[in-house]
Amino acid sequence: MRLFKNQNRMSETVDGIEVPMNQLLDYSETKMSHKQAERILLLYFVIYTLLTPVVIFVLTQLMEPLHLPLITIQIGLQVFFGILILILCLYLAKDLMKESFYAIYKQKKYMVFIAVSLTLPMIYSHGFISTLIRTFTGTSSSNNQIAVESLLKAHPIYGIFFVTIFASIVEELVFRGVFFRKLRTKHGFWIATAVSCFLFGFLHVVMSLSTGDFIDLLNIFVYGIMSFYLCLSYELTGSIYTPILLHFINNALSILVLFLGAS
Repeated sequence: MRLFKNQNRMSETVDGIEVPMNQLLDYSETKMSHKQAERILLLYFVIYTLLTPVVIFVLTQLMEPLHLPLITIQIGLQVFFGILILILCLYLAKDLMKESFYAIYKQKKYMVFIAVSLTLPMIYSHGFISTLIRTFTGTSSSNNQIAVESLLKAHPIYGIFFVTIFASIVEELVFRGVFFRKLRTKHGFWIATAVSCFLFGFLHVVMSLSTGDFIDLLNIFVYGIMSFYLCLSYELTGSIYTPILLHFINNALSILVLFLGAS
């Protein structure tokens, strides 16, 4: 995909070889090993998604004799485990982060340009599909969005950390750094994007299955279109930092709109 002239420029890889920017993802397999990728997936889907809530619940019960507010204990534990998971993910992805740095360090302005230029198309596409679903289903918003807004209003500091820092970095390492990148080198952009979009969207609506709210599954398309632009930003620059930045900008703007609306 050659949508921007800068893709014809040369970028240096971690091994010192310069290749055209539009061929960065075709150049070689990511420096991140299969074991590192598997551990990131294990850390995110099993330890963070499944086990951490159980551990937090147990620790909260054990700390009840301290006579601290339960919500204070829960938030404190969530922040602790969130930071721990973030650090571990960054450590496991250190080779990918290094590779991405070398891929873009001569083109930092281009990375920022791509992230900023894709922000409005992503927001409008996301909003358009969301509006269509709201119109035909009569719902107000996705369950995930409602939960995030409630978290931000009740615990703004923790909510801002989770939405802007944790989600932007960890989700991009998982869905673009592992799923998209691994599939991209073997099956091309479109298949890698389709899989990444579906998984990213499904993750954000999967909890609705447990409540029987199958209408909420339509929001896979809402989060899927966001994932498309995140994949595209990675494709255009060959650097994982670009979708991280785009994800951060999108979520930060959403928080700003939420708080401005509330005030």
